[in-house]
Amino acid sequence: MLEWIVSGGGPLLCIPVGLAPLWKGISGNSSHATDTHEINDYERACRIKDFVGDVEVDTGKALVLGDEPLETAICKLASQEIVIIRMYYCENNVDYSCLIEFISRMDFSSPLEKFEYSHPGGKLLIFDSAYAGASSDLKFIDFWLGAGRFNIGTQVAQPDEETKALVHKFTKSV
Repeated sequence: MLEWIVSGGGPLLCIPVGLAPLWKGISGNSSHATDTHEINDYERACRIKDFVGDVEVDTGKALVLGDEPLETAICKLASQEIVIIRMYYCENNVDYSCLIEFISRMDFSSPLEKFEYSHPGGKLLIFDSAYAGASSDLKFIDFWLGAGRFNIGTQVAQPDEETKALVHKFTKSV
């Protein structure tokens, strides 16, 4: 069963758990960059216009799931690769196992967009970028990702006329 999260209208943030408490959302700026001190973290995330981008958080980086504020879930495929599924639309009774099977057969060799990401290893949280990561009532979903460099390929999955999703697949670089 997939666990879903949705934002209040802005981008979702995908951030290493150790950096999450430093993210200030609409309340402040967690970047050391001098060119962004006049805007808050949420505004920095909103500047990402691609499907996936990154923003500085203290001495690290967080991924921003840009484009549209879509309902989002995480899945580990049978190949052990992580995918982030962002639903454009689906029927209420969609069979997610069929969608996941469809995604597992997709070709990501020529993605719509490709983003390189280095991760130190460990848990990542996905939450609404407007909220501070230290908030006691923060709603999030999480997943574990090993250490290394990853290519995040983005494709559209449309197994039938009633189902369409944006998919980000993490593939370890060699």
